[in-house]
Amino acid sequence: MSRKNVIAGPKVEYQEYKGSLGEFYFENAGEFNSDIFQVDADTNEHETFGTIKSKSVRLAINLQKHGLTSDGCVVICSNNTTYSCVPHVAAQFLGAATAALHPKQSQSEWTHCLDVVRPSHVFVEERDVLKMEKSIETLKEKPMLVVFGESREHLTYKDLVTTSDDDREATFRPVAKNCKDTAVILFSSGTTGAPKGMRSSHYSLINRTMPGLLDALLDIRRTAIGVCFYTGGRRIIPPVEFDPERMLQIIERHKVNYMFVSPVLMRSVIPLKKIAENYDTSSLVFVVTVGSILHADEVLELRRIFPGTVVTQAYGSSETTTLGTAFALPEDGRWLSKLESVGKVTANCEIKVIDVATGEALGPRQTGEIYVKTALLFSGYCRSNSTDYLDDEGFFKTGDLGYYDEDECFYIVGRLSETFKSRDYFIRPSHLEHILRGHPDVLEAGVFCSQDGLPAACVTLKARATSTVEDIEDYYNGIVSDWERLRGGLKIVSDIPMTSTHKIQRYKLPEVYSKS
Repeated sequence: MSRKNVIAGPKVEYQEYKGSLGEFYFENAGEFNSDIFQVDADTNEHETFGTIKSKSVRLAINLQKHGLTSDGCVVICSNNTTYSCVPHVAAQFLGAATAALHPKQSQSEWTHCLDVVRPSHVFVEERDVLKMEKSIETLKEKPMLVVFGESREHLTYKDLVTTSDDDREATFRPVAKNCKDTAVILFSSGTTGAPKGMRSSHYSLINRTMPGLLDALLDIRRTAIGVCFYTGGRRIIPPVEFDPERMLQIIERHKVNYMFVSPVLMRSVIPLKKIAENYDTSSLVFVVTVGSILHADEVLELRRIFPGTVVTQAYGSSETTTLGTAFALPEDGRWLSKLESVGKVTANCEIKVIDVATGEALGPRQTGEIYVKTALLFSGYCRSNSTDYLDDEGFFKTGDLGYYDEDECFYIVGRLSETFKSRDYFIRPSHLEHILRGHPDVLEAGVFCSQDGLPAACVTLKARATSTVEDIEDYYNGIVSDWERLRGGLKIVSDIPMTSTHKIQRYKLPEVYSKS
């Protein structure tokens, strides 16, 4: 603890890289040239770093011919595939910014996000071309569409990636950029409203994973697409639709070592604990969950399912670029018994917990808003010059509620924007959702504030479940305090609306409830 009620992680020296993301990709793809970069879990198709580099260079040359400059922005709208990363790498080679949309987002969400980033080029799957054409209708400047698949009206990815000027390809070098310029625009999760565009710099995205900074932190550096370029790690591309048993098959077949995954997805593995015994998951070293919280009983179940694996939680946000808390092993191994903790403050990071009412930095076991400070912080929101998201000391106001204990291990209890007051009591939806999921027939739950200011909920049931609303209410009411009862109502629904990162879209729950 560097000063009163400000928790600091260890200070780690590392060699800063001050080039562009494109330059870094280019250099490291050459270094790992013949190593396998990615494997399609379904087809076993694989590509090397050298193959990805060659495709990206060809695409970059052709995109340049079609007007892409270092001031441009490329949006990629695709599921995670063996080809979806190539436009990102190619755009970075040219110094252009990139952003991503999810195919399952609504047309209105696409339009909003496109208006935020104002792209010059958009890559889209063949099946979604019509939806994308409608999404860009209201944009003042129409981007060029490039189709993954066949198209008579638009350029296709296949045409742009298979041919180029051979002489230029041999001499191609990435465009140099100021390392503080925007490299990637990430969208906020959109759990409580329209997504915001967060500008991440070349400096932040590269240096979050530099040797020395995260070496002690579970080696999760090897799990992400760009991170593979830094370490030579191999990524396994899972099927589009998540299936927990299929995940077990992939771990066994591909000898997966590291998983960085949503708690919602890991939670779905728990009912398969008997089936999991049939799969060899001994290769799995670490499972790290980030995005929401697993409760103690869930962590214990997952550790039983993966007995030779360290299953732990971490905490971070897109705005901070790096993880704010995690357990570094082996030195933090003694803290793994704190099942619901998201870890200790990571290297070169500072965190304080702020009283929402007074602005005072709080001590141990006092819940408040989490503030995070790091040199890798994002550059700001698109189309906004406001810095209201920072306090006077440069700490980012995360909007997350949490606390730390006497050992400086942190815990997250919910989102400030999702907490509401009912009958003079504060209601934390994530706590009530965990109780609802404890019912043997409930698969997922979403709690929200009704129009009358009362707690209400939607739940989905597991396959072949027969429980009624009354059964679930009886179970729930036997556990909660009187003010936590669902006096706003409880309904069984077919689906809980989720973001592409598997977080509940809470603002959509009232509509789902009213239509059920």
